[in-house]
Amino acid sequence: MIRNYLLPTLTLLVLALGCSKDSIQSSEVQLDAPEAMSRTTINAFVLEQLNATNAAFEWSKANDQMLWSAIHHGREIAVIGYQPAGFENINDRIHEIDVTTAEWRNVREELIQLVRSETQKYFPNETITEEELLMKRPAEEDIPAFDILIKHPAIVTALRQRADVRYVEPMDYGYDEVNDRSDAGCDVSPSSNIPSADFTTVSPSAKVPWNFHLLNIPSAWGTSQGDNIGICVIDTGTSPNQSK
Repeated sequence: MIRNYLLPTLTLLVLALGCSKDSIQSSEVQLDAPEAMSRTTINAFVLEQLNATNAAFEWSKANDQMLWSAIHHGREIAVIGYQPAGFENINDRIHEIDVTTAEWRNVREELIQLVRSETQKYFPNETITEEELLMKRPAEEDIPAFDILIKHPAIVTALRQRADVRYVEPMDYGYDEVNDRSDAGCDVSPSSNIPSADFTTVSPSAKVPWNFHLLNIPSAWGTSQGDNIGICVIDTGTSPNQSK
């Protein structure tokens, strides 16, 4: 009689443990990142948007999966533009910003820690440090943006849902279809050939050459942006096909 009572009990226990194991395995599977979209797919979308709007492409038009895929193809480096929640008209007020104040530094640090904790969650067998994610660059920046490694699409989603994140963009994604790109008016080599080490992306479609920092030009922008001043720079030549 004891056997008859124990057998169903043991059977239920085995089934319960089996269900628990399946549940754990399912949870682990969900942590895996989906396969990244191909460059061909991303480039086709970019070209479609360029042809449709006849304006500069904005990564805000891409969904989270496509944006992460572009970041993934660009050595997993992303640039995050930030601001305190509720801060408005940043383009008109950029000269007012002091990112060294506690208000701005706290936002930046919170976002960095978010990326670190989320990365640790999706890669539990690795030790994720802030220094590694920031690629060992100095903690301070002069602009309301910073570069960081993003290794999972869910992190892109988490960032884009925040009011203190202005944008998330791939830092080192090169559009391969060079025939569809502007040649910057030189008719020689496309702008995609510029080494990534020679510039820093400070906002969507805006890059700062490496030598600007030697002259403290980004810091000077806090005093004046050169509003209403037209500048013409003659470099390696001009092209009759250059857009005005």
